[in-house]
Amino acid sequence: MPDRPLVSVVVPYYRGLEHLPILLDSIAAQDLPLEELEFILVLNSQDDGALTLLTESYPWVRVVDPGENLGYGGGCNLGAREARGEWVALLNTDMRVDGRWLTELLAASERHPDTVCFGSAILSWNGKRIDFAGSGMNFLGVGYQTYHGGPASWLPQEDQEELFICGGATFIRRDVYLEVGGFDEDFWAYYEDVDLGWRLWVLGHRVLLVPSSIVHHRHHGSFKRVGQERTRLLYERNSLLSLIKNYERATLEQVLPVALMLAAKRAFLATGVEPERFRIGRTPPNAVAPAAGVFGLRYYVDEAVRTLRNDGLGELWKRVVAEFGRRFSFGGAAPYGAPRRSANVDEAGILVPELGMAHLLALADVADLYPAVLEKRRWIQERRRRDDTEVARLFGLPYALNFYDSRYHRCLTAMVRATGIEELLDQPLPDDGRK
Repeated sequence: MPDRPLVSVVVPYYRGLEHLPILLDSIAAQDLPLEELEFILVLNSQDDGALTLLTESYPWVRVVDPGENLGYGGGCNLGAREARGEWVALLNTDMRVDGRWLTELLAASERHPDTVCFGSAILSWNGKRIDFAGSGMNFLGVGYQTYHGGPASWLPQEDQEELFICGGATFIRRDVYLEVGGFDEDFWAYYEDVDLGWRLWVLGHRVLLVPSSIVHHRHHGSFKRVGQERTRLLYERNSLLSLIKNYERATLEQVLPVALMLAAKRAFLATGVEPERFRIGRTPPNAVAPAAGVFGLRYYVDEAVRTLRNDGLGELWKRVVAEFGRRFSFGGAAPYGAPRRSANVDEAGILVPELGMAHLLALADVADLYPAVLEKRRWIQERRRRDDTEVARLFGLPYALNFYDSRYHRCLTAMVRATGIEELLDQPLPDDGRK
């Protein structure tokens, strides 16, 4: 490919010394000369020996030290501002790239000159399982990964449109990335890629997965030391921030009250507290409508017959495994629901588990960030180029569950049907035949 544009590879680094040499060796083994790449490492942690390693073995790496931990999104943004390339490739530290990783992305940018953002397919470390090969989102802003955990043979054969691509393997035009604001630094980590992809589509851009570009990932290799309650807070908070920013006004006016009430429902259920300890008089009904057919037998039978007739047995099997993945691991994110045991009670009161408090703190954070997120929302909406029904076709499963509890499921179903969200998104709830 003559006259290739300069690519700047940006890696936010946080205490990943055991991963760094593997990543850098795989970059050096690319079928592109190192002279055609710029490599920037953003030092998000105190030096743990990484600087000595780079000086002695990888002198082509440029280190940018912000003097503090900016989080993944902030590190990427700083690296992009410092970069000189026409394109920036954003990578997690715990990755290993295949030899044609960048060559395939550059080729895709020539095939699709109208596209500003591309993503690589991500496989497990041994290459046998899919980590990321597509994306979707429910109407609450919760992202999921298509075919997560499926065999590598299920990778798509062609480039395909996606709502978002994984932030740990993103290839995007530098000018567009900076113009739209990059990753939202208030997110710190998790769902910043969902938010960026959603924003790009709203602003009139296009996002594609390039399955011929492969990277390998040690899942949560850089986040394994972070407690589950902290990641839970980020999942809960960031999905709310994203939907506040990206829905158009008519949609947000109906979705936001539902999203906040469902967040409160999840928060209460996550505490494990027995509600009857607090209620006086009649117990409120546990949502009068039955749960939508995402769990219903008729829904699954109808979908299986339709898929078998239209797409064949192979596609049916993929969808079956993907649905199990969404129900029991939600596309790679830790699944969660109400605790199995009730909250402990002693003479001092009720002991609320840390995961329950994480839900409450997420709502408190959204309240604190609300003025700032409204400013970001205003900027996006003034530049909107697509309406919500156009973007919602990329959601995939707009009513996929992100909290596994029958009480929550019934509540979600009733609220969606009562508020007209189906009509707003032009996406009906699954119907299992129960009226």
